[in-house]
Amino acid sequence: MHKKAAELSPQVLEVIQEEKRKPGRRGPRDVETERKKKKLAADGLRAIKAKDARTFTELLRQAGIREGSPE
Repeated sequence: MHKKAAELSPQVLEVIQEEKRKPGRRGPRDVETERKKKKLAADGLRAIKAKDARTFTELLRQAGIREGSPE
């Protein structure tokens, strides 16, 4: 242990250890928005793989992408 760690009370050390065990908080804060983005990306990829203009536009419409949309 470091010298400063030895000076901390056992309760403080326990809290520090608990915090270290928690998973990182880097994930999306709004899970629903992330799901929508992933679904939209998957639908867009499926449309690109269609290799037919009519099917492509129809799949994009079904995914909720309108003509002139920034997505």
